[in-house]
Amino acid sequence: MLIVSDTTAMLEILAAPLRQLGYQVLLAENALQAQRLADLRPEINLLLVDLAQPETNLVDLAAWVHATYPEVKVLMTANSFWDLNPQLAILREVSLLAKPFTAHELASMVRRVLD
Repeated sequence: MLIVSDTTAMLEILAAPLRQLGYQVLLAENALQAQRLADLRPEINLLLVDLAQPETNLVDLAAWVHATYPEVKVLMTANSFWDLNPQLAILREVSLLAKPFTAHELASMVRRVLD
């Protein structure tokens, strides 16, 4: 699993409960770093993107991963998805998790997306 967020604190908030559940977690602080990891690590099965700032290029990253590695599932978290609707239209299969959420809700959604 590859987790991407432009805030270090959110990376750890997302990664900690998933690691405790036994998931292998890679972290990236930006889209370029995430693309490099995706190219180097074919075992990535889920891209978990935190959209802390909707104007960042992380939506474009999700679209790139979806097009380049169609077997990789995409899960996005955000405070609000209303502003992103036009951008998300390019993604056929993206799962969304609205903030705030608990560690249990995150784990349940990850499991649902991967199944």
